[in-house]
Amino acid sequence: MEEKNQVNTVGQSHTQIIFTEVAQNVRGEVVGLDEDFAVRGVTTLEEAEAGWISFVTSTRHLAQAKQSKASGFLVTAQTAVPGRPCIILDNVWRGMLFLLNHLYPPPAPQSFVHPTAVIGSAVSLGNDVWIGPHVVIEDDTVIGDRTRIGAHCFIGKGCRVGSDVLLHPQVCVLHACEIGNRVILHPGVVIGADGFKYEFIDGQLTKIPQVGRVALEDDVEIGANTCIDRASLTETRIARGAKIDNLVQIAHNVRIGAGSVLCAQVGIAGSARVGETVFMAGQVGVVDNVEIGSRAKIGAQAGVKNNVPEDVYWLGSPAMPAKQFMSIVADWNKLAEMRQRLQEMEARIAALENRKTDK
Repeated sequence: MEEKNQVNTVGQSHTQIIFTEVAQNVRGEVVGLDEDFAVRGVTTLEEAEAGWISFVTSTRHLAQAKQSKASGFLVTAQTAVPGRPCIILDNVWRGMLFLLNHLYPPPAPQSFVHPTAVIGSAVSLGNDVWIGPHVVIEDDTVIGDRTRIGAHCFIGKGCRVGSDVLLHPQVCVLHACEIGNRVILHPGVVIGADGFKYEFIDGQLTKIPQVGRVALEDDVEIGANTCIDRASLTETRIARGAKIDNLVQIAHNVRIGAGSVLCAQVGIAGSARVGETVFMAGQVGVVDNVEIGSRAKIGAQAGVKNNVPEDVYWLGSPAMPAKQFMSIVADWNKLAEMRQRLQEMEARIAALENRKTDK
């Protein structure tokens, strides 16, 4: 079944709205408007043409905004473009959220199962579930209302998938896993592969069966090609509202707290515990069994090998408090000068010792 395309190749919406109607919907103040106009779309300052809206989130972009061909802007009081139609908001992204949802709405929920899909026995499908080409859903699985499952997805035996879930193409959810409501899984995500657990038994490296599961709570979003391994015995759990970027590895038995954000290429080893609203920048590595306190921030490429307290900012490998790390970095930058001074001191000491020997 072919879907109706909502947007053409240049991003112009087929749904229009009047500029002042945008302001009314987002509770913004209109300034600089001489004549109302229909909004054709929303885009960047560089790409905008007549009839399009753009946005300015920083005063650094004001000069660029003045040169933009956009017919109007979403701004804050500090970033308003002089002499140009603007909608002033306390948060520009609130306006962007409304515009993007209004101009480029997702496909309406509809009940559809592609003829190439393979649906097992005792599978429960909710209302308006959409199942794309070559999807496989194994026995005893439950799919909630308005959930959309893209082409070539696999959902294993005994899974529970909530309502309003979006599985992009080629997502793999292995047996007995649980997906909450409004979860988004991007292409290539693998949920529930075996944890990486081997032990030497009688001199042989032996695989230890992984019989737990993965649970994703409501409003979780997982980026492309991220892998979350099932627990050894209990569960690997990603709590409500956590956002995980592309190419992240989360090992068995890990727990990620509500509202936490993990950027690309983060790797978290087995049984680590991450608190609520923790932020990890790109390529952070976390060793097994450590605990990271709520609201902690971990900088890019940090290597976390010890427990991290709450409400701190850590950097470096091994990770340490940011102030301590920056002090060390400052000393790194002086190493060449310090080496030269040390060599000069050694030469002077050697010269003094030679004088004593000569006497």
